[in-house]
Amino acid sequence: MKINAIILAAGLGKRLAPLTDHLPKPVLPVGGVPLLHTIINKLKDAGVAQIAVNTHHLPAEIQKCVAASPHAADITLYHEDVLLDTAGPLVNAGKLLSNCDHFLLHNGDIYTDFDIVPMLQQHIATGAVMTMAVLQGPENRLHVQHNRIVDVKDLLGVQYTPESQKYTYACVAVFSRDFFRFLPETPVPCHFYEAWTKALQSGALLSPYYIPEGSTWNDIGSCGQYFAANCMAAKGGNFFMPGAGVAEEAILTGFNIIGTGAEIAAGAKLHNCIVLNDAKVPAARWSNQVIGKDFVCHRDERELRSRARFGGQAEDMEFSSLEEQGSSRRFYRVKDGEDTKILMLSDASDKDFGHFVKLGNFFSRNNMFTPAIYRVNTEEYSVLMEDLGDNVLFRHLQKCDKKHLLKHYREVLHTLVQFQEHGRNAIASEDREYRLFNRKVLLWESDYFSENFLNRLCGLDFDSEFAENLRRETAQIAFAAERMPVAVMHRDFQSQNIVLQDGRVRFVDFQGSRLGPYTYDAASLIKDPYTDLPKDLRDELYDIFYEELQKAGFHVPLQEFRYHCLLGALQRNMQALGAYGFLALTKGKIHYLDYAPPCLRLLQEGLAEFSLVSPFPTGNLQKACQMAGEVLTAKISAHYEKHNRF
Repeated sequence: MKINAIILAAGLGKRLAPLTDHLPKPVLPVGGVPLLHTIINKLKDAGVAQIAVNTHHLPAEIQKCVAASPHAADITLYHEDVLLDTAGPLVNAGKLLSNCDHFLLHNGDIYTDFDIVPMLQQHIATGAVMTMAVLQGPENRLHVQHNRIVDVKDLLGVQYTPESQKYTYACVAVFSRDFFRFLPETPVPCHFYEAWTKALQSGALLSPYYIPEGSTWNDIGSCGQYFAANCMAAKGGNFFMPGAGVAEEAILTGFNIIGTGAEIAAGAKLHNCIVLNDAKVPAARWSNQVIGKDFVCHRDERELRSRARFGGQAEDMEFSSLEEQGSSRRFYRVKDGEDTKILMLSDASDKDFGHFVKLGNFFSRNNMFTPAIYRVNTEEYSVLMEDLGDNVLFRHLQKCDKKHLLKHYREVLHTLVQFQEHGRNAIASEDREYRLFNRKVLLWESDYFSENFLNRLCGLDFDSEFAENLRRETAQIAFAAERMPVAVMHRDFQSQNIVLQDGRVRFVDFQGSRLGPYTYDAASLIKDPYTDLPKDLRDELYDIFYEELQKAGFHVPLQEFRYHCLLGALQRNMQALGAYGFLALTKGKIHYLDYAPPCLRLLQEGLAEFSLVSPFPTGNLQKACQMAGEVLTAKISAHYEKHNRF
């Protein structure tokens, strides 16, 4: 029995643009192998003799890809000057597809691993005119009753019964030669819907083949789907094709697929990148990008080109992702010639977007160390602002000895005090109202800690009496913090939100800024779980902060200052633990769990010190932290296992 096949490879791939401006969809590699080669190999393994491939968009690239296949002698190209839609290509390749007993069809943009031999066997056994691979998917338009396809897109109006089910056509099918009687006699544009309805009206059998559960099936219709398919192929890690060259000093995180002959230079940092064959990747940061020999295309570029215009042109702009943080906002570096800016994208769910814009403009007007805001589109929740560079304090400190580390921290603490003082003066000079970090917000932070860290992450379930006493203690800490002198707070003043730019200290992610306890930001920096500094160094940094406050004319007795530092640190560490639980368990950013153990140690250390000077008890809070510490490692492992499983 002779089986031939056709691969549909002519489409424009508009939703994948601008990537498909350079390569047609079937030529794009998945797991380092062109999708077209994967499909050809699959068809040949199933016993297919001759294969037709239709072309239209970038036909030379299709031709070159086919020529590189070991099965090139068995493949015939059929060019379409005008696209013939989905069914017309069968007529155009009619001579090849008629010269067999049955023929297969496989769309050139489908990445799947199910075995097509059982589908062939089912097709032959049932005598169907067409057998369509189906699955529960994004477009359930096939009406199935009693293992027969009875309607498509409800075009025939077949009534639904309790036995009715709806499925998505998986773009892989087997045909009998008899199917040609439902197609035009000459190659003209026509869609399968027309042929299917004709076949159904004639009484012909259209049979569904149910793709086995657990099979991979991806429709590579968008850049997001293309990246998802490659992530799946790489199993979320790094995948190197033979002949790929990666310098030892290169850093690869997330998933990365490095093609044959590609070279990754020392100092290059890649995150979720697809590097095509023979591409040369210089020392720079690359994220969510396809990197070819003569082009670079960002995963989100189609959207970014639209949202980065701000009324102008964006066709010549290049985009790269900045590292994701806890926020749901997305940040991109936009390169236009030699100039670079940062594009921030958000959406209507971002309750702090308006605050970001207002505060950003306020801080910029008053030279308060934040990036200048150039343009804002409130309808699209997009902001174009100054690029402060990539020299984030968190990464910079990893390369420092103690002498230089102290130097940088002194600069940061000096700038923090200036930020606090300039902010107070600017508020007064502009007669400006400013949000308060008041009792309500402080209590919210305490409850956030209990709910997301103690209850959800650690799984602790306290009896009502213990829970009430615990809440009373965290409330007393909040009330004491509220009584501190206030300053302009950044509110998330940790090492990943501080940038060292050309000898200046700059701040990002400032939208939570309020007037509140003056030690909260310093505690965020000094007792930062991301850096986890030793205690003697943290004590030294608090002394530096105290010196900087005095230089600025902010005088408070030393013992009172130390008490305030303990309060600020307790409040901040509780908030951070609540945030790690929320980000990991609600937002799926599971890596934040890595910072929970050092943060809990900081909180317990602070509670031990606080108990020596506290005017109120904290025994229940200390007990809750002890219970959390006993289960935290096991709970984190369980959450990681569950996350990786799903």
